[in-house]
Amino acid sequence: MKWARRLQLVSVPLGFVPRVASAQTTNPPATLPPMLPSAGVPSPDAGEGGVLAFVLFMAVVIAAFGGIAKVVDFRRKREEETVVLQAGISDVLLADRAFVGCIVLPTVHIPFWGGSPATIEMSGEVPSSRLEQRALALAAQVASKIRSDVSIVNRMAVVPSSCRCAA
Repeated sequence: MKWARRLQLVSVPLGFVPRVASAQTTNPPATLPPMLPSAGVPSPDAGEGGVLAFVLFMAVVIAAFGGIAKVVDFRRKREEETVVLQAGISDVLLADRAFVGCIVLPTVHIPFWGGSPATIEMSGEVPSSRLEQRALALAAQVASKIRSDVSIVNRMAVVPSSCRCAA
């Protein structure tokens, strides 16, 4: 009996093997019908994703170049404003007869971003404190015509024998 039971347990699973094996051995058809894309679904070979990526890339590149051009133009305007302010102060000081023979140099710093005032450093040597105050007043007068926010830093030294001034 034990032997018959073992034979039954072994023969039951072996009975399914031919059916499973025969189901796996069936061959698919040799050629499949061609798949045509439907009207609303783009085919992966159409390249629309590549075109969209290229358009987005070009938009980013154009925006980057536009931003760089704006920054360069803004910097050029700041440098031009610096030169105009510094030259204006220098011209007024050179035209004033009180400063003949004296060396008074204005140096202008305008910050790249707005919000902080332009800084004018007045350096050099003058023979009296009266001429020092006059130089600062002339610088403030010229700067107020060009910019409203100006900070003047006095780095001038009062040396009585520094120059031959007309005053």
